Amino acid sequence: DEACWLAKIHPSTLASELGRDDVKRLHAGIRKALQKSIDELMAEDAHIDWRYANRSAKSPFAVYDRAGEPCRRCRTKLVASKIAGRTSVVCPKCQPKR
Repeated sequence: DEACWLAKIHPSTLASELGRDDVKRLHAGIRKALQKSIDELMAEDAHIDWRYANRSAKSPFAVYDRAGEPCRRCRTKLVASKIAGRTSVVCPKCQPKR
């Protein structure tokens, strides 16, 4: 979810539908999301389980588990949907379906 949001790509987009620029953005998004996860794990408060933490605490995630909340980029309400049997959270404005 995080990498696709960073790349502005809807997670249901097929790999065959991605252009060269899409792939570059997705690659950068994957790297950034992984680095952020590593940084969070190394932080002092890494023991916090964000799925159950007090919602007043700021989640380190841009979209993961934030359905119904505003997008941090455009303030549009984030939407959860099933994609390949798993729940994904997307911004309908930043990540439109193709």
